[in-house]
Amino acid sequence: LRGAGLTYGSALNNLSEMEQLQLTLYRCGDATAAYAAAKEIIVEYASGKASISQIDLDGAKSSLTYSIISNTASKPTAVSSQWVAGYTGVQADYTAWLLSQVDEVGTADALHALKVHLTPLFDSAAVLVVSSPAGKAKELAISLGEAHTGEPLPVLMEDELSAKLSGGGTTLNVGQFGGPEELQPLPTTEEGAPTMTTSGTGKSAGGHGKSGFSKQFKCECPKCDPAFQVKIAFSGKPKPLMS
Repeated sequence: LRGAGLTYGSALNNLSEMEQLQLTLYRCGDATAAYAAAKEIIVEYASGKASISQIDLDGAKSSLTYSIISNTASKPTAVSSQWVAGYTGVQADYTAWLLSQVDEVGTADALHALKVHLTPLFDSAAVLVVSSPAGKAKELAISLGEAHTGEPLPVLMEDELSAKLSGGGTTLNVGQFGGPEELQPLPTTEEGAPTMTTSGTGKSAGGHGKSGFSKQFKCECPKCDPAFQVKIAFSGKPKPLMS
């Protein structure tokens, strides 16, 4: 995406406590083309046209491992994480457990996650939010709306958004599957550099909650076998708060 000049960068965040995944493309040179390209990358892997190499997977696992370790790299952050764990219910050895789980991930697991959790990000039910200069708002609302849901996205100018945020103490949220009745502002971007975020719930595990676009990519690995899911459900193993 970045090499093609479509966007300055991208980020995929797992908001585990909210059971949401969030894909952000920021400072896009062409937001609509960046969205289409990101979607095509997912299609290539989910359809089997592209494969996940062991080298790429090992690189991703190394980056993720470093990110996990860096969160508790110092004494203050380590103490803080343990203090928070007491309130969130996360087991004391959660970091060590998570690292062991990352180490066990194979290419088949990665493909399973892509088909089950990433394809729904491009379903029309996933919430799409774009932050852009006012002069490009209507144009992007039409082009991205048609690409995502088949109809233009609603447009809120900055003053309207400020009024909604300050009126009546209403909490605005975005990210869960469902209607776009509630909106959340994104940070102001530089002129000519739209920021786009699409978010979906993590409750699509095993194919549940899929709709539209993602339905065509059915995962048939053992993890998606109903018999396997029942076996896991009654295995008696404690389920971690975040996975």
